[in-house]
Amino acid sequence: MKIAFMMFAVVVLYIVMEITPIKKHGFIANLSTKQPTEVHQKNTSLPRLLQWDSGISPDGRYLATSYTGDYKDRFHYYQVFITDVYTDTMHRIFSGDFRTLSWEWTPDNRIKISYNCGTGCLATKIIDINKSVSMANLQYDEINEKNGWQVTFTKSF
Repeated sequence: MKIAFMMFAVVVLYIVMEITPIKKHGFIANLSTKQPTEVHQKNTSLPRLLQWDSGISPDGRYLATSYTGDYKDRFHYYQVFITDVYTDTMHRIFSGDFRTLSWEWTPDNRIKISYNCGTGCLATKIIDINKSVSMANLQYDEINEKNGWQVTFTKSF
């Protein structure tokens, strides 16, 4: 009985130590939300951001969170931020316009962005978590394989 209780205590302690950095930032409550959550900002002159979706990296060290904002700032309408849950550092990995479709973690802890590049056109880009991509710095004709985008076209009906 003592051994079972000690094993249980060790497991509980391990779980608490692993979750504490995530819980400290309030990420657990926002994890895997499908409805937008308004992010309150101290400076009301900034555009309102809506949090859409969060997900922990496959290795459990990073949290990616996507937001949408105000159409006035076209190139920063859709944003994805990465937070290192152990060091509490955060940076923006992607900012794009309303054509941004989604993001997802890859098995090797990178972010895959899906972008609607026109009728029947889908562009995807895999971004290393230490890099940053902004659609504001990219011309439409630069969405190509040479610049790290995979572009696919669907056949017409």
